[in-house]
Amino acid sequence: MIPYKRFIISLLFFSKDVKYILEKIKSFNYHVEDQWIIDIFNEIKAVLPPAIVEMLDNKQIVKDPEWLKYYGIYELFDYFINKDKSEYCKWFDDCMWVINNKDVMILINILLFNNEPYESISNIIQFKFKKKLGIDMIGLYQKIFWDCTDMNAKDAFLYCIPFRDSSLIIRELTSGETEIEYPTADNQCDVPVTFHDINYIKWRIGYKKINPISTKEFLEQVKTDSMYKYYEAMHMNRCAESEDENIDSTLYGHTTTFRNRYKNVEEVKAKLAKQWIDLYMKAEERVPTGVNENDEFFERMNQVSLEFSDNKETISLIDEHKDILEDIKGDI
Repeated sequence: MIPYKRFIISLLFFSKDVKYILEKIKSFNYHVEDQWIIDIFNEIKAVLPPAIVEMLDNKQIVKDPEWLKYYGIYELFDYFINKDKSEYCKWFDDCMWVINNKDVMILINILLFNNEPYESISNIIQFKFKKKLGIDMIGLYQKIFWDCTDMNAKDAFLYCIPFRDSSLIIRELTSGETEIEYPTADNQCDVPVTFHDINYIKWRIGYKKINPISTKEFLEQVKTDSMYKYYEAMHMNRCAESEDENIDSTLYGHTTTFRNRYKNVEEVKAKLAKQWIDLYMKAEERVPTGVNENDEFFERMNQVSLEFSDNKETISLIDEHKDILEDIKGDI
């Protein structure tokens, strides 16, 4: 189902033509095609009584309460007709505020897609944008503007254009979860696009009401990520580095030079595979097994030393490097 189908139907009942509806929905940063609107119109005409169909054909506004309620657009239609006098005025004013603020729309649409409770969405929006949205209003917004009940991630990216370029959307290789693909980047194979974990989104916007997972769950996730990163590395089909150089000259003006350096892909695959295997094994060794998992975790983490690349970068305890500690004190 098109997520804004009820909005299209409401405009059809309000005697708006295909061109008007097309431009209106596009102004919401939603993708829409004129044939979709025509198909919905034909679908409705096949159900409605001949007298109402005739009204629609003659561009007359249809105010029949029963049919408006049947299509779930009674509240929106009342808002269209009565504006400030409508009992739904505040709700739809807030809906318009969401639709006309891209950052808000992106966040709410993602939260709704991930089945976040309305109360939680209200709290998150108040925290991030300092505006309180009612629970009933959020339900109405979903019903009219973003009905994602039976939607998959591929459909969501099709309909909601801002999803295609949002920091709240993950664009990383996640083997086995491909929903939609974008052109490949250097050092990668296919790039699936999926929604971030809902708690990650909350963390990204600074929302604090998140329950952290247990130590054991965290390390198990490290193992899982390492496993899939290993698979990614082994499926790499090319490896390249790119750089650009800007040159300013009084004689020639400003020029930009682009350079690509290609590496031996098998060599890079082997190096990355070893890194992820090492991280997996270290996490496996340190998964808590006792009753007091937190104490055991920190005791084991004191032993952690992860090595990457030929530079032998490590993560180690600060009290093992007194000189670094003194430098940090000097900066505080």
